[in-house]
Amino acid sequence: MDNMTSTSVNTMQVSSSGFHLNSATLMIILLLFLFLAIFLFFVVLMLSAFFSTVHLREQTRYILFMYLLLNDAAYLLASGILFLFAMIIYRIPLSACYVLVAISATSFINSPNSLAAMSLERYVAICYPLQHSEICRVERSWVAIIAISAIGFLPVFIDIIIMFFVAKVSYFTTSLVCSQEIFLITPEQSALLSAKHGFTFSVVALIIVYTYIRIMLEAKKNSGDRTSSSKASRTVALHAIQLLLCMTSFTYPMTETLVKDQVVYVRVFNMYMFMLLPRFLSPLFFGFRDKTFRTHVRKFCPCITHRCLRPRNT
Repeated sequence: MDNMTSTSVNTMQVSSSGFHLNSATLMIILLLFLFLAIFLFFVVLMLSAFFSTVHLREQTRYILFMYLLLNDAAYLLASGILFLFAMIIYRIPLSACYVLVAISATSFINSPNSLAAMSLERYVAICYPLQHSEICRVERSWVAIIAISAIGFLPVFIDIIIMFFVAKVSYFTTSLVCSQEIFLITPEQSALLSAKHGFTFSVVALIIVYTYIRIMLEAKKNSGDRTSSSKASRTVALHAIQLLLCMTSFTYPMTETLVKDQVVYVRVFNMYMFMLLPRFLSPLFFGFRDKTFRTHVRKFCPCITHRCLRPRNT
């Protein structure tokens, strides 16, 4: 993080009384807050529609979608705070840093796992319609959510356990510029983290491709029910697009290495394009395609015209 102060555009000036933000950094921070505010506004609208509509709360696909939205909101908030602290080089206690990193790292992995669960639910609904109500019961959706959350949090929990055994006691009382790399004490942890990300995204990609192919084959066999099959195939295809957008975050360190002279600008670009934008698209991809959500959004946002939220056969 110290390299940020040596670039052509200095993001802050540190003094004994605190820090001073220049106009460029202030603009970046304001845009970040605006971005998060717009996203959270739509998340609140989606949650309001979900909790006020009985049939949404009784369907697994909507429960998983709400979990994905909440997970992405947690990721954007935690990552946004970490990015803000990095921009102004603000030091926080290690305990607070761990909470932010745990939320950010856990929700990062939860997103693709949630997309896999949502794709499997559509696969069961189309390929096994008679067993769908039994396999995808509401109770099982909560079990799936707990499992997804546990899988996402386990690596972060292991990292802090390793730190307790390896780091000195005085290290836990220090204040530092927060990042996930702080908790990667050994080279093996970094290698394991990369392997975990690669394995997770590979498995999720295989699940999405498999479910998409099976749904398409089912659509060809059942000519009488092509509408629902077509809707499901488009939904799974959107899951694949969102997974690809999530995977672009792996270009984050690569682009910083290639463009070292403008590292501040690159970090800002990476944050908005590869970290925030994929999560911001969740309400647009799924929420606005559903008639119930569209009606709810139009009720609270009359400025959004009927044409923008027109019904679609998806």
